[in-house]
Amino acid sequence: DNAYGKTPESYSTYQSVKKGQIVMCLFDLDISAVFSGLSEYDGMISPAYKTYNCKRDMLNSYAKYWFEYCFDERKYKIYSKSLRYVVNAEDFGGIEILIPPMEEQKKIVDFLDEKISEINLIIDKTKDSIEEYKKYRQTVITETVTKGLSKNVTMKNSNLQWVKEIPEHWETKKILHIIDMPVVDGPHVSPELVDEGIPYISADAIENGRINFDRKRGFITEEYSKECNKRYKPQKDDILVVKLGASTGKMGMVGADTNFNIWVPLAVVRCKKGINPKYIFYSMESFYFKNEIKNGWTFGTQETLGVKTLEQLYVFLPTEKEQDEIVKFLDKKVSEIDILIEKKEAFVLEMEAYKKSLIYEYVTGKKEVL
Repeated sequence: DNAYGKTPESYSTYQSVKKGQIVMCLFDLDISAVFSGLSEYDGMISPAYKTYNCKRDMLNSYAKYWFEYCFDERKYKIYSKSLRYVVNAEDFGGIEILIPPMEEQKKIVDFLDEKISEINLIIDKTKDSIEEYKKYRQTVITETVTKGLSKNVTMKNSNLQWVKEIPEHWETKKILHIIDMPVVDGPHVSPELVDEGIPYISADAIENGRINFDRKRGFITEEYSKECNKRYKPQKDDILVVKLGASTGKMGMVGADTNFNIWVPLAVVRCKKGINPKYIFYSMESFYFKNEIKNGWTFGTQETLGVKTLEQLYVFLPTEKEQDEIVKFLDKKVSEIDILIEKKEAFVLEMEAYKKSLIYEYVTGKKEVL
């Protein structure tokens, strides 16, 4: 009954799935977030997926761990025969796998269930801690860009739903009134990607407030890049905002005058002279601005934030000197918090790697359950 998200015209082609059945994702093997798993429910599932039960000489629960091992480094990608890296059911059925004796499978499953459960509990607690640090980070940012650094200042009503008061001498400005050019987005037609050329990025490249060019969509030609530059040419300190999809509202700053281009899911905010773009970036990272975004986006098959809507959202503007002081303060404070987050994220990666190594060692017979 939920009208949001992608829904089919008809459920007539959907298939039933039973609790404990293996569900396989045999397409997009180069980029899919999941390869297989055991269904936790009796229900219905898209016909795009394959459901299986093992024969009597293999446990479904053991197969789950085998296919987790296969998903690491995407080992089954070599069996695909299409551009979308799909393995058809017939070819999948012909792939050989290791099957230990049933008694050994049971021992391996019992051992891994216990160990993986312990590791997952540690990972979950660490991730919860990371989320708390991220909330604290955003709280610090929000308090600073709505109250400033001085404790002895007269406050006034902000006239904004998400913030009660701001310093009396601060102004409330729409994004439209602080930008050097109208908010623009990338081309709406996806270009043909090439092996070398100008980096072409989308929402995936916006990571931790920066642009991660390792997560680019690919490269475009110099010729196409020049056409893109007629719409938008990147410049240092531009603020890129994700305006489509699950990560709508995520932001990153252009750190240098780098030659690249953007696709339609990204919009650009470029500040006028006399306004510290890093201050505006922090303002747009605050709780209140995120709420403004959520209040302004529309729903279709995905969340959408229009460029004109973005222009109508508000920020609070102190003096230039205060903007600079706030940026200096937040750069230091946020950096300290980010270091703690990075350490915890590194620990999660270590635990994930340990989990993979355990599965590998026992389903390939490198180690034996005693």
